Amino acid sequence: MGMWNDSDAIPLMVRSAFTMKVLPKLNTDCNWLPVDTLADCVLELGGILIDGEAEKRDVEEGGGELELFYNIVSPHNFSWERDFLPVLCAAGLDFESVGFEEWIGRLKRLAASSSSSSAAVLTPGNGCKSPAADPDRNPAIKLVQYYETSFGKGEDEEGKK
Repeated sequence: MGMWNDSDAIPLMVRSAFTMKVLPKLNTDCNWLPVDTLADCVLELGGILIDGEAEKRDVEEGGGELELFYNIVSPHNFSWERDFLPVLCAAGLDFESVGFEEWIGRLKRLAASSSSSSAAVLTPGNGCKSPAADPDRNPAIKLVQYYETSFGKGEDEEGKK
């Protein structure tokens, strides 16, 4: 089965919950497709894989065939807020769901504190640096601008891009 690169934006967003204890409510549908499924589709469309079996195929050049274009998408869409976040909770991830603006605001403050000269974020009561402000423990702070561009409010008032 395909595996998501753990340095991509969505896995880093989910990983941020380990230190921040919050995840954003996103008004978006997800249509993720495992890379191995996509690869099988491409091979099957190319006539290289038929019913799960590899087949050697001679390719004729200039055979006058129509050029075809395919858009391979997942047949299984799901809601980030209604489906994905509850599954993460059920799997044991301890977090609170908050609005995107609140989540990105917290992330911005952590990013600012991690890049400041002191880079120390003191937690109430113990004076220790917060792991949420450490880019190694919470690499999502490196993607603040990306998250804001991708999921922040634009022309659509609900924040859906």
